[in-house]
Amino acid sequence: MPYDLGTFRAEHTQFRRLIDLLDDKRSSLYGEQPDYEFFKDVVGELMPGSGPFHSHHRRETRLFDALDRSACGRSRIVATHHRQHLLVGRYWVEMASALCRAINSDVFPWRQRLDCAIGTYCEGVRAQIMFEEQVMYPDCRWSPDPGHYAARCSESGNGSVA
Repeated sequence: MPYDLGTFRAEHTQFRRLIDLLDDKRSSLYGEQPDYEFFKDVVGELMPGSGPFHSHHRRETRLFDALDRSACGRSRIVATHHRQHLLVGRYWVEMASALCRAINSDVFPWRQRLDCAIGTYCEGVRAQIMFEEQVMYPDCRWSPDPGHYAARCSESGNGSVA
């Protein structure tokens, strides 16, 4: 089922593991010879618009857009979600740019800048995942019909999703 809550959460667990691994390796930037191949591989895997993040975000966006259209007063929350995706994308660009500079001119200031960019990116992704799981997901109901995003207002009219 393409919009199964368990699938989204499992993907988030995988993303968190990758982010934690990237974050843990930041200290190696201050060693004799950083493992830039590792950083290139992981940063490439996290590239917006490709790979597992792209598929995950596309499905989430469709689901949350349906939630927004359900007239449940969720527009601000859905807009916040979209802004978070854009912000994390910008953080990725900064991280990738800092990585290229660090590789091409292996000097301490670029390593330091890469360290900061990785930290900012990792925190941004963690914050986005937390927002989705604590704010977005509780408002979603998951239909057994994979063609239906199942975001509807409740009969009570209190703005919650049934």
